[in-house]
Amino acid sequence: MGADSIPKSTASDTPVDINKEIQSQLWRRNQAWRDKLYKSVCHQALDTPEIDDMQNVGNKSGMTWKELAVIGLVLIAGGWVAKDYINVNQQQTTPTSAPASVDSEYEVRFFDQDGNPINVPNVNEMP
Repeated sequence: MGADSIPKSTASDTPVDINKEIQSQLWRRNQAWRDKLYKSVCHQALDTPEIDDMQNVGNKSGMTWKELAVIGLVLIAGGWVAKDYINVNQQQTTPTSAPASVDSEYEVRFFDQDGNPINVPNVNEMP
């Protein structure tokens, strides 16, 4: 089996001179269509929007007024919660007033060295 066994194309419509420039344009257009179709199918499979469908694809720097408003509201709410927490803790740790003094009477006895009681008059009995 040599090179003689391979049949040669003898079709009458086979172009003798292939225009390579037109062929490459067709190939590039076909390739672009395939790439677009592949990306579209991938976006559909992943359920993500295609870049053409996105409204804002540019990069941005800084914060918009909406982001600043959200941050401000979060800070205000956090301050409010902290203030309430501090007030509750102060109310719990505030000492209560001392109970009213109760007048009590005690009998106090004094003894000398020998164990004999010493008579001390009561404060109310003193002139």
